[in-house]
Amino acid sequence: MFTSIHGLLTQLRESHSERTLKQTETKFEKYDLVICDEFGYVSFDKHGAELIFNHLSLRAGRKSTIITTNLEFEHRSVLFLGI
Repeated sequence: MFTSIHGLLTQLRESHSERTLKQTETKFEKYDLVICDEFGYVSFDKHGAELIFNHLSLRAGRKSTIITTNLEFEHRSVLFLGI
């Protein structure tokens, strides 16, 4: 699966409001590889950050996930550390 982080966040917010988040998570867990593009271009509020973190953590240690960003190297620590 290939998606922008904005597209993924929009899908998660819609699923959450429609109370279909569990079905979205189950579908997401089945992909062998997920590529999330444009990380760092979208500002997250607390709820959005929690949705993204929880969703991506479903795959941790089980399936492959690639996150891409065009942020300069010195700004990446801010992205990944959440500072």
